[in-house]
Amino acid sequence: EFQLTLRVIRQWARQRGLYTPYAAALNGVSCAILTARVCQLHPNASTARLINRFFCLYDQVDWSQPILLHGVDAPEGTWEPWGNIHKDNENAAQPMCVVVTPAHPYWNATAAMLETTRRLLAREMRRGLIAVARHPAQSGNKTLAFHTLWEPCDFYRRFQHYLQLDFAGENSTICEGFKKWALPRVTQLTSDLACMANARVQPSSETHPFKDLSRPSWTTEAFFVGLRFSRGNEQDAQAAQGEASGEQKPRMDIRDAVLKYIEVSSAWPDKAHFTGRVDLRVSVLDRESLPPWCLTPTSEHPGTAEDLVQAEQGIPFH
Repeated sequence: EFQLTLRVIRQWARQRGLYTPYAAALNGVSCAILTARVCQLHPNASTARLINRFFCLYDQVDWSQPILLHGVDAPEGTWEPWGNIHKDNENAAQPMCVVVTPAHPYWNATAAMLETTRRLLAREMRRGLIAVARHPAQSGNKTLAFHTLWEPCDFYRRFQHYLQLDFAGENSTICEGFKKWALPRVTQLTSDLACMANARVQPSSETHPFKDLSRPSWTTEAFFVGLRFSRGNEQDAQAAQGEASGEQKPRMDIRDAVLKYIEVSSAWPDKAHFTGRVDLRVSVLDRESLPPWCLTPTSEHPGTAEDLVQAEQGIPFH
């Protein structure tokens, strides 16, 4: 029951933009711990009941309190219940979400989660709870269908502005190597952007290969980061890019965060071997300027064949 429940939860997190190493949100470890905790509380429940209990539990949970599978037995001074904070690191920020691994050395599997991501997680837990509660008994047989639960998120309609990161290489091998170095560092970029006042930031959960007409023979993949500013710092795309506009408007200067990310990405250890054969471009777009190819998912469905069968047939309550 645990394995199937975990596959369903991972699929839900992928479709809703939560299961990605670039969004500082949920990952394989944190999903497994959250699912295992529900299984601990309901050891004899069916898969469908566990899924229902998953959203019931985490819709009400206080994410600032640690989620543990058992008590922590760690040497004094090596671990604090607020995450990866050691006593010699007094300036460490309190994590937004604390999901503790079950074995020593204990660490917080969601230590990098941003406040905006935690708010998104809370909204998606509430949406998931509503989705699984909308399937009443049919002819005496209760079933749980996942079509509503697995609806893809509206990431490309959710924000007014987007950062587009283009990773390019002379061939697919070079592009892939550079992307593996640069993409994990998007977490720091989103953290720097989220530190700005009244800013909401969310990275995409996938990259999009496309043909760059200026370099048609190169392999290029794009990655997007959604940006939203409150009315106190409302921007148009020209202001975000630092371009001149006819009317003076309040501006949110994101150049320092972007330049820092470019500098860190340019420190790719293998870059010296591929001088002039790899490139990173960053641009700011408004929602209406997004290229049409980014609106098409890179795959129709990231789940396994077994997941799809379960989605079509439904999982019966027992």
